[in-house]
Amino acid sequence: DKACQKCPAGFYFDQVTCIACPAGTFSAIAGETSIAACLPCKQGFFSSSTGSTSCQSCPVGTFAAKTGSIR
Repeated sequence: DKACQKCPAGFYFDQVTCIACPAGTFSAIAGETSIAACLPCKQGFFSSSTGSTSCQSCPVGTFAAKTGSIR
């Protein structure tokens, strides 16, 4: 298929290719065109992998005090 396609959620387009949002960030919307679309995880949430479409809650008994946590 040679049709133009948007980058999937969790990625952004850098004018050449789709780049995964860094760990500690997420993007829930497909077709983003800037790393600014990769939003940091809020306090109490984390994203340990690149290309995340959402952040996970910290396990019971733990807390992420900073935004953009990766674990």
